[in-house]
Amino acid sequence: NSLSYTPNYFTIEDILATNERLPCKILEEVPRLGFLDPSSASENLKGGTVMELPLWLARAISFGRNRIITPEIPKIYKEQYREILKADACAVDLNRLCNYFYEMGSYISQFDLRGTVADTLVEAFKCRFRYIMDLSQNTENNTQSTQKLDNLEEGLLKVGVNSTILLDEWFSKGHSAIVAGQMVTGYKKRKRDA
Repeated sequence: NSLSYTPNYFTIEDILATNERLPCKILEEVPRLGFLDPSSASENLKGGTVMELPLWLARAISFGRNRIITPEIPKIYKEQYREILKADACAVDLNRLCNYFYEMGSYISQFDLRGTVADTLVEAFKCRFRYIMDLSQNTENNTQSTQKLDNLEEGLLKVGVNSTILLDEWFSKGHSAIVAGQMVTGYKKRKRDA
């Protein structure tokens, strides 16, 4: 499980995150792609049609000179959900909304000209990070609390739990006196001799 926040074409997490669908508005008629719209009997995809496309495809055809679509921000990143996240981000079940909430949000923020999606991601992560660290200190298996976490948060929780276990093991070994290394003591002797 990669905890990288940087898009990486070769990670399964990035592939799954970019496979999430988002609503897109077709700007002009596209020949021979009418089959993509199940409600249309036309051979061509009509301009003005709104349909859901995978994020990777939407990114590829929404930038550049010959834009075919305009991606819309998915409802989980719109004002209604942003207000819920502002109120109490820890109460929101991100796993149910989108298993790759932060990864997909970092891509969606490229389409958000006002920057509200990026701000919401940062604030939600700050609040939820404290919650994840609290969960990691309590190493009991609390599945009800961990079910609300998205993929990135689950990875952080695993790292936190493992670190807590290692720290507890270190404390249980007992304390030994901390002494200076040979190189340090040898340096002090040479300094005195000079």
